[in-house]
Amino acid sequence: MRIGVLSKEMGISTRTIDYYTNLGIIHAQKSSSNEYRYYDEEAVIRLKLIKLYKQEKLTLNEIKERFELMEDVESYDNKVVFEKIHALQSELKDIEDAILQLKPHLDQLDKNQLNSLGKLINLQGVSLAQTITILFG
Repeated sequence: MRIGVLSKEMGISTRTIDYYTNLGIIHAQKSSSNEYRYYDEEAVIRLKLIKLYKQEKLTLNEIKERFELMEDVESYDNKVVFEKIHALQSELKDIEDAILQLKPHLDQLDKNQLNSLGKLINLQGVSLAQTITILFG
């Protein structure tokens, strides 16, 4: 799709899409018959992720790093991929354990504080889940 269509579909300006393209966060293909740039479904997915990452207060550089990691995973041979996934599984287990250790401390917070912390963790969790979904289909 052309940039104008993508802009309307995503509710962001063409200037923002241009900026993300120039940063290398999203990719466009140029047509050989004209000067138009065309964006595919991957650009739509990336723009949705960018919105989520920005809600998490990630900088554009941090967002770009996440996308570069996703691209790197696609280029590794199987052994490296499995080693990295195993390391991630271990880290996720450590994070789960750390969250469970918070339970006694959470009991001391009022509902508003608990709500705020829950929203923060949920945003990051949703972002992580979506990244995993994109990587593994």
